Amino acid sequence: MSVITYDDRDPIIQYSGAWVRGGNPEDLNGTSTFADTGTGTTATITFKGTEISVFGTIPIATPKTTSAYSIDGGSPALFTASFNIGSAGNSTNGFFYRQHYFTSANLSPDTPHTLVISQTDNVGTRYLIDYIEVVSGTTTTSSPAPSPSPVVILTSSDTSAAPSQPTTDGRGTSSSTTSSSTSTSTSPSPPASLNSSTTFVSSSTSGFTSALSANTDATTLPDASSSSSNKSPIGLIVGATIGGLAVLVLCVLSYILWKHLKLRKRAARAAALAEKEEVEARPFHYHDEPSTVETPVPSAPMASQTTRYPTGKSHRNSTAAQYDYGSVGEPRYSRYTLLQPPPKYEG
Repeated sequence: MSVITYDDRDPIIQYSGAWVRGGNPEDLNGTSTFADTGTGTTATITFKGTEISVFGTIPIATPKTTSAYSIDGGSPALFTASFNIGSAGNSTNGFFYRQHYFTSANLSPDTPHTLVISQTDNVGTRYLIDYIEVVSGTTTTSSPAPSPSPVVILTSSDTSAAPSQPTTDGRGTSSSTTSSSTSTSTSPSPPASLNSSTTFVSSSTSGFTSALSANTDATTLPDASSSSSNKSPIGLIVGATIGGLAVLVLCVLSYILWKHLKLRKRAARAAALAEKEEVEARPFHYHDEPSTVETPVPSAPMASQTTRYPTGKSHRNSTAAQYDYGSVGEPRYSRYTLLQPPPKYEG
């Protein structure tokens, strides 16, 4: 079991009629919502829980405000604010804050319930709602309420009135007899927003002045911390993406440059090899000018000579050749002598 607190600006409270937004620092979250028009002004709360309570602010200027509280269409329970002489000194700026208006009997925790609050007085009395407390059937943790909206301006002037004592016991009853236990853990809830059909008016009475815009809806601005936390991941993702693309482009350019240099080296080696093969295939010439070598012509044979040797001795000369060199430094046969072998010795 837990107690959940809903501020008067929480969307769970649906207002109908001429309601005005106001508030003082002593109110919960510094806000309250009030009505001066009487009949036809209602506030509806749909909830799940075992009990619901209503709290508000009572102005000394209009102490006799009467309000009605009906659960699930049942008979309404009435609450009338009254003061005894001598209690005005306990007020703050002419108001009694966080006063208890109504508490329901035990309800079924698993069934949705509807509370309808209505002002039964005529014009001239002021009814203010500060917050609602709901005792849930299960253990829950409510989120803390953000700061109140700054568009509401509510001021109060010092007024004198006869001392009186407030009577705040307005417990209603219900036909349900379900019993349940409650805990006392409370936490503030986000401010409520009013639907578009609610009409807000400017109102002024002795000791209580408020100024609000008409036909407006309460809006909740995003928290600055959540906005910055949402931007941080986006900036990180964008930076990482840009860095990755830059690295990828650098790698592609490096590969293209390396490939280009490799092709240039390969082309240079191919050109050098082709030139070498062309040089080796070219015929080799010692002289560019025509050859002047003369063909050797044998000279006339010399006359044969007969030489006489001692008996039994004869010798045969072998052929000898004499050589001459031409003008180009190459040997050529200018003349050669053929020696005939000598005749055999006779005698």
